[in-house]
Amino acid sequence: MRNWSIRTPRRSQRNNGGKTDDRYQQGEDTLNAWLSGALAYTRIMEKAGDRVEAAKGKVATAEYLADRVWLEKADRTFVVGLRHWAKLARYRNTTWDTTRLLAEATDGKLAENVRTLTCQAPSWHHAWGDLLVGGENFTHSPQLARGLFLALADGNIADNKELTRFLDVPTCRADLYWIEKLSAMLRRVDR
Repeated sequence: MRNWSIRTPRRSQRNNGGKTDDRYQQGEDTLNAWLSGALAYTRIMEKAGDRVEAAKGKVATAEYLADRVWLEKADRTFVVGLRHWAKLARYRNTTWDTTRLLAEATDGKLAENVRTLTCQAPSWHHAWGDLLVGGENFTHSPQLARGLFLALADGNIADNKELTRFLDVPTCRADLYWIEKLSAMLRRVDR
């Protein structure tokens, strides 16, 4: 395991005597961002012709991917919270290429987990609906819908007909989450 400053704790670190480990607050979504960044850095260094830095980027990508695959296969906790908030960090800060990498590396576990979440929160895709993540707040940000939709699209879990059903309506005139969903649909058409 890579020794990063904000680690994604294992289950044993999450709840010690009723106290939640504060490091978990940003664990999975930070790991997704680092994985995306390491992959992008590797590609930039390859284009620049810097083999040494590209090799370092590949090592970092492999380490982050290994940790992320472990989470998808072994960690059963989807919704996390501390005191008065709850979030689903697992599919935040992902990109289309990291989602594809994750889908290939998890041997179907990503598809199983995403399908489970779509069933447990049946209104996740509704722009104005209760996103059913938990916590005291009656609404949640559209990050759950963005993450699940992109996992379904870029992980090749859902076909185009099903994705169209989940496209829904934008929450405002410049809903960037909705635009990201449209982009995912266009990527599917390009393939």
